[in-house]
Amino acid sequence: MVIYEVNVEVAPEVLPQYRLWLSQHVREILKFKGFQHAEVWTDVAGAADQWVGISIHYHCDTIANLEEYLQQHAPHLRADATNRFGDHFRARRRILTNGERFAL
Repeated sequence: MVIYEVNVEVAPEVLPQYRLWLSQHVREILKFKGFQHAEVWTDVAGAADQWVGISIHYHCDTIANLEEYLQQHAPHLRADATNRFGDHFRARRRILTNGERFAL
């Protein structure tokens, strides 16, 4: 089991639009080979003042399936988020596997 973790900070004025965008993309990502489910937490501690923190954990069968997703689909998803939300959005990603953490 591999966890692809995405930690996002969103400005409150775009939060409703971001939540809608995120719900659509979570469903799309879960269709990709090897992805089992996702957990989403809102109001995660550590966000900058006046921003909302959101953490998403995508559970994937193997590192190979995750790497394939990251190469083929993740760049388009990141570009779409940046184009839509610009300076009102920032994200950090990492891979968690076997107790180890790898920053992306």
